Amino acid sequence: ANSMLAFIDQQLASLGIRLDESEQALHEFRIKTGLQRLSSEGQSLVDTAVDLENKRAELNLRLERIDAFLNEFKWKGDNFTGVSELPGVDEYINQLFTLRASRTDLLRRYTAAHPEVIEVDEQINQVRGKIYSTADLAKSRIAQQLADIDVSVGKSTQRLAQVPEEELELVRLTRANEVNAQLYSYLLQQRYPQMVWLCPDCNKQYSGIPEFHVVYTFENTLNLENPAVFVQFLLFEMLAQRLCGI
Repeated sequence: ANSMLAFIDQQLASLGIRLDESEQALHEFRIKTGLQRLSSEGQSLVDTAVDLENKRAELNLRLERIDAFLNEFKWKGDNFTGVSELPGVDEYINQLFTLRASRTDLLRRYTAAHPEVIEVDEQINQVRGKIYSTADLAKSRIAQQLADIDVSVGKSTQRLAQVPEEELELVRLTRANEVNAQLYSYLLQQRYPQMVWLCPDCNKQYSGIPEFHVVYTFENTLNLENPAVFVQFLLFEMLAQRLCGI
């Protein structure tokens, strides 16, 4: 969770700069040209670009979570949050915990060199290997999905040729700005579950607030377009910084 939070913060810092620049460029262009609204074709191009970039951001975060898990798993890490959503992994995790419980029970009677303990150790390694292979395969699939998105982005860019020349720059600037805004909002929402993981005491203090009553998983997001929720989110961040240094 710590590495994921660092990754998200790094992306937010970069996106924040790009968002400021794209907002300023769009504002100046509108003042200079008087063009304010897009045609239906232009808006369609913007919507497509935003949708594709949202999917790309989601996949990149999933990829980062899997990478973080694999790096920790090599050193016997037990945080399976980054891969628990992968098909079949929950069953492997249950098997792993059952085998570990059996091993603990056996060690009450035997040493680690006893054949029964060695057999359980081999089974544990086999299950760990299955978890690792499943996560590694998921990485390959995500890489393919990202490649498919690149192809779709290329096709969307080719459609710019169908936009009237006088509107072309407005489409480009609007597309860049809306993509940056949507990605920034998405990453900001994804930051909250990382803070909950690192600072559970903060979440307990917010248990009486409806928007924070649920302990969020990676799939949960906050409706940051709601001003009340956004303010409470900022308060949670301040609390996390004070209590946990996040």
